[in-house]
Amino acid sequence: MCGKAHAQNAATTDSSTGSIQNVNGDNTYVGLWSGSIGMHDWNGSAVSRIGPGWVWTCNNCTGPQAGTVTGASLNSIGNPADWAVINLNVPGESGATYVFYPPPTTPVSAITADQQAAIDSARARVNYITRNSIYIDQVGSSNTIIVQQNGTQNSVAGLGQQSMPIQGSGNTVKIRQGDPSNPYGQNLIEAEVYGSYNTLGLNQGTTLGNQTNGQDNGQHYQAISVTGTGNQVNSEQTNTGGGGHYLSTTVNGDYNTVNTSQTDNTAKASFVNVQGDLNTVSTSQSGLGQHYLSVNLLGTGNSATVNQSGSTANNASISITNAGGPGSVNLTQTGGQNYYINTVCVTAGGCQPITVRQGN
Repeated sequence: MCGKAHAQNAATTDSSTGSIQNVNGDNTYVGLWSGSIGMHDWNGSAVSRIGPGWVWTCNNCTGPQAGTVTGASLNSIGNPADWAVINLNVPGESGATYVFYPPPTTPVSAITADQQAAIDSARARVNYITRNSIYIDQVGSSNTIIVQQNGTQNSVAGLGQQSMPIQGSGNTVKIRQGDPSNPYGQNLIEAEVYGSYNTLGLNQGTTLGNQTNGQDNGQHYQAISVTGTGNQVNSEQTNTGGGGHYLSTTVNGDYNTVNTSQTDNTAKASFVNVQGDLNTVSTSQSGLGQHYLSVNLLGTGNSATVNQSGSTANNASISITNAGGPGSVNLTQTGGQNYYINTVCVTAGGCQPITVRQGN
């Protein structure tokens, strides 16, 4: 089965009744028109659920075949109490079958209240930094850690504690923070790494290739937590002012590869959560816009490639759940675009990839 968040399935109809029934419990109702509609819901809650804003479609209609319920008035309540007669102000036709859907939801591509609270908390922690500090707790073998901080207000800490545990074997961690040409500083990285084969890059005021523009003003934040096998996480932020970037990446599972970048001025927010097998995420934002991005992957063989860019803010929220089948999302936005994608694949064959292209 493949689905998106906004997809809705109609219930089957029992044409022998003349009443609206919630046949299969999916919050969709089917009924026959008879002037007013005799509404029957086995749970006694249909009257409170159906009403203005609901969408209807009509089979065997010679007139309008779809529309929206504009009003509803309760005429009587019978016995038992879950029976009612209600006029839905739908232009009905005798013998026609109507299907009523709940009001369509607007896809949410904007930042959530919890995410904004996390950003605000991170900014408060960054502003609290008064000196350079490094806290590392390392257990294991073959780990390589390189830390370079430019400026006087950079910190490498931990997640919820004053440490950055690195445990396992074969891990390589590189951390750079301030722009050496403009060491304003005040950046914070909190990272925990567990497992094996992990490679991290991080950075903030410089690129992964140590390139700088001499105009970074800091205020960047990263919270990285990696647990599993074969994970590789590369992060990069950099900007030329206008507020620091926020990036939080959480990986828990196998063979995961996460590449993120943000760059250029105006504060950007990126959230990436990966849990499960064979996941690959590559994100980029770039441009002058105050872009928002949240990617959430869970399951088998997931992959997501996202690129936003542009001088006008883009918003994208992507969630993939692959429980037994592969899935893929490829999104490109340029400027002033909004999008929301939610797909679930539960069949052995998997779902078709989703590719979205937009523009200015």
